[in-house]
Amino acid sequence: MDLELMKAEKAAARHPAVRAAKVDLEIILEQHRDWVKSSGRTGRQADLSRLNLEGADLTDTNLQGALLNGAVLRGADLLLTDLQGATLLQANLEGANLLGARLREANLQGAILEGATGLLAAELAGTNLTFAKLPAEVATAQDLKYVSQRGRHAKWLISALLLLNALACWRILTFSDAQILRNAALLPFPVLRNDVPLAQFFLLGPIVIGALYLWLHVYLQRFWEATAALPAIFENGRRLDDSLPWLVSWPARSYFKWLRERRTALAGLEKAVCIVVLYWAAPATMTLFWGRYLTLLDLRGTILQAVLIAATTMAAIHFPRSAARAFRSDDSGSVLRAAGNSSQQPAASTDEVLAHEHAVPANAAATSSSQPRSAPDKKNRLLRIPAGAAFGLILCLLSIGIIGGAPHDGNPAQGIGPGSPLIWAANALWLIGYDPYAQVPEAEISRKPAGWTGSEGEISRVQGASLNGFRLRYLQAYGVFLVRARLRQADLRYAYLSEADLRQANLRQANLRFAVLDQAKLNGAMLQSADLEKANLVRAELGKADFSFASLAGALLLDAKLDGAVLYGTDLRNASLERASLEQADLRQANLEGANFKMSDLRGAYLSTAKMAGARLQESQLGGAILMDADLQHADLNNSNFQGAVLSGADLRGANLQNADLRGVVGLSASQICAAANARQAQLDDALAADVSAKCGAIR
Repeated sequence: MDLELMKAEKAAARHPAVRAAKVDLEIILEQHRDWVKSSGRTGRQADLSRLNLEGADLTDTNLQGALLNGAVLRGADLLLTDLQGATLLQANLEGANLLGARLREANLQGAILEGATGLLAAELAGTNLTFAKLPAEVATAQDLKYVSQRGRHAKWLISALLLLNALACWRILTFSDAQILRNAALLPFPVLRNDVPLAQFFLLGPIVIGALYLWLHVYLQRFWEATAALPAIFENGRRLDDSLPWLVSWPARSYFKWLRERRTALAGLEKAVCIVVLYWAAPATMTLFWGRYLTLLDLRGTILQAVLIAATTMAAIHFPRSAARAFRSDDSGSVLRAAGNSSQQPAASTDEVLAHEHAVPANAAATSSSQPRSAPDKKNRLLRIPAGAAFGLILCLLSIGIIGGAPHDGNPAQGIGPGSPLIWAANALWLIGYDPYAQVPEAEISRKPAGWTGSEGEISRVQGASLNGFRLRYLQAYGVFLVRARLRQADLRYAYLSEADLRQANLRQANLRFAVLDQAKLNGAMLQSADLEKANLVRAELGKADFSFASLAGALLLDAKLDGAVLYGTDLRNASLERASLEQADLRQANLEGANFKMSDLRGAYLSTAKMAGARLQESQLGGAILMDADLQHADLNNSNFQGAVLSGADLRGANLQNADLRGVVGLSASQICAAANARQAQLDDALAADVSAKCGAIR
């Protein structure tokens, strides 16, 4: 080592010192330029350590990643000089011109910058200032105090949002389907009133959380931009991340060189936890909202939620990258990577670094760092939108599949088996054990009064559930309590309401196609214009229910009790009413074509102008029924009892009156009986029998 120094001194004595330095500097800068441009693969890193460059003009020079340990730069002109990532350990920059100089992530331990002009605090971002002496006007301590205060504010805002997410998740996961339909209190505390309907809570909750989420992360982005302008390590040796709350210090720990080099073994796990908590808690909560709201089968609401989730998913992908950009310098990225590989090649002198920037003022850094990174960054940016949009599209498709499809186990009434394409969405959600279709067996949806015994006199005190317009397809509600429930225009297709209590419920214009209502109690229910096509009402209690203009085509009403029910203008074509009881029921203008009334009880029923062509009324009881102008063409009235009925104007052409009891019938004429296809053994009053025998004795 001493021999090399002696040779260097002799060489310096033979040549002018300044001229030799200039020639060497140009060579070093040329090599450094190649080193920066190639990210350390070619060229050599400049090493200007302990060189006396006092008063040197290094204007607009690129010294990225250069070694300047102990260099004397007193009074040097470093205007617009790029010193990012440079090592200036114990360098003397006293009185230097640092206007526009970039010192990001430089090592300034023990450096002297007193009296330096033009230095801005922001140019010291990410630097190591341990024991450095800064100009008086550069107040890093005040900046740290401000950022620390903002960090505490951010911590409280994050805590508030996380608490809101936790409360929302708690209520989402603890609410039963019955509570949603009952519109139970949002919070289970009696002192709090329930002013927010649960359906609105599930619909609007994601909007509120999404808005707060975006507002918080805009605030955090500004906070991180302010934090990224601070040194990594301050003059007193204090680390920046030690002055920030743990949750908001992850970008500094991950992207500032001097903090990254001293990370703990669990740093990767800590970063992952921070990112999950900060960025993915809200989208996860909103997804839970979507899944729970799916129970209400509201297409527009679920699509809106899917769009919001897609937006927050894209934001969750974008914001961490945006935070990283605030702490990471693209200009110095390649130089820092090259410095990591510099051990493979000997370092050049300090003059090489200077030559690099001087030869290529800004292009070297741009070429070496931004150019290789631009294509991947652009590709990543383009991938963020499809990733979030794809997730939103998946949720939209699942929403459509659930709302328009069927449960995972199919539906035999529709002919939907396990392999049907209509159950793909339900099968997909069933993989995680979730069935979105409401299940409220034996639940109390309407509120029973105190001391409820189930008597008719207590019904007026029941607080009926408000379910107008609800979409409850495939509702599983065996034995559910829905007395006086408001279900106007509700969609209850394929609902299972066996033995349900729906007394005095309002089901106007409700859709009950293929619904199972066997043994259900619908006494006094309002079903005007309701659609009960092919519904199962076997043994249902329908006394005094109002079915005006409702559709019961193809419905099963075997053994049903419809005494006093209003079926004015009701469509009962091909309905099965065997053994049904319809005493004093109002069936005026009802369409009973092809209906099966075998052995049914229609005593005192109002059947004026009813359309009963082709109806089967074998062995039915029609005593006292009013059938004025009724259409009974081709009806089967075999063994039916019409004693005391009113048949004036009734059309009996082609009807089967065999063994029918027509004694005491009002308004029945011989011509009507003669028009029947078969009146053998029909029981008639003597006078009427004589007229019939005279006019059409052959059919007797």
